[in-house]
Amino acid sequence: MLLALLVAPALATEVVIETAIPVRVALDDRVVARLLVPSTLSLPAVTPGPHVMIVDRAGVPERHDIDVPEDGRLRVIVSRGDLVVLAAPLPAAPDGVTTGSVELRISNGPAASVRLDGEPHALSADGPLRLADLPAGNHVLEVRSADRTSVWARGELEVRAGDELVLILSEGRAPECFGRPDAWHPQR
Repeated sequence: MLLALLVAPALATEVVIETAIPVRVALDDRVVARLLVPSTLSLPAVTPGPHVMIVDRAGVPERHDIDVPEDGRLRVIVSRGDLVVLAAPLPAAPDGVTTGSVELRISNGPAASVRLDGEPHALSADGPLRLADLPAGNHVLEVRSADRTSVWARGELEVRAGDELVLILSEGRAPECFGRPDAWHPQR
């Protein structure tokens, strides 16, 4: 009943909220979710245009202005340290798709050195590193400090055809994987 006030069924839009922590989310002064465990919630057919989203983590509400595209998806990722908003077209059917994409982001920290399948990449706090068209399968990922003296994370990232993964990295914390949380396999 509450969502009926926010949505119009004929619209080709979607707001997807992914979280790794307990969170309460309100959209335009109406609570739309109380997620107590790592979850993904889809709000289909949200009216396009500007909205105010309030994200409450551990009793600390934060206001975020979001803009829902006319025909597309707005992905809101809530991690321990950041809130990431990604706008993208709604995905087409994955017929014939054999690759996936991974976006690496740093949360509350400096730059990092990344090796994916042995290939070096630089990752800065200024913006994400997007790795598109990764072949489906397991990829070895190692993340170190920018000076390469300390290892932040080491493991395998399992990419499936059509995946749109976001990995949020922070020094001293386990990576948070969104899109398909079971895609990240830390080295033991």
